[in-house]
Amino acid sequence: MNTHKEVQLTPLDPASIPHLTRLMAMTFDADVQSFDEVSPELLQCYHTDDLFQKWPPGCIDAERFSVTVDNTLVGAVVIWHYPDDTSVLGLLFVTPEYQGYGIGAYIWRFLEDRYDETTRWLVAAPGWSSNTQRFYRYTCGFTPVRFEGAYVILEKAIKR
Repeated sequence: MNTHKEVQLTPLDPASIPHLTRLMAMTFDADVQSFDEVSPELLQCYHTDDLFQKWPPGCIDAERFSVTVDNTLVGAVVIWHYPDDTSVLGLLFVTPEYQGYGIGAYIWRFLEDRYDETTRWLVAAPGWSSNTQRFYRYTCGFTPVRFEGAYVILEKAIKR
């Protein structure tokens, strides 16, 4: 249950990318503090602005959102759109101090409502993060379909 007064997703202001990159790095680093087997190279993508700035091959459109709670920047979302009504959740994070309050579930409901034409969602969850995998499976309804390197690829098919 969301216990915060106001969760908002707004189009990402490019000026906020440096701050969001710092928040993203802190969030993903916090997720692996107790895992000795996670190499720093695997975390590098969360320490640069590439997830906010670059589109992957085949992507036909992208949208980026800032997540605020009570006017405090607490996370971000990046969606990559592909042909055939497929969307990839390229990034979704909420800073650790705001996790566990239903904000991620709120974000996912927002995305499903906003992109009602999407019939297939994909996300790559870090293999070292059981919390992230549980969130996508049990809160968002994704199903694991394969491994790619250190990531678990999850899919959600939407019947329309």
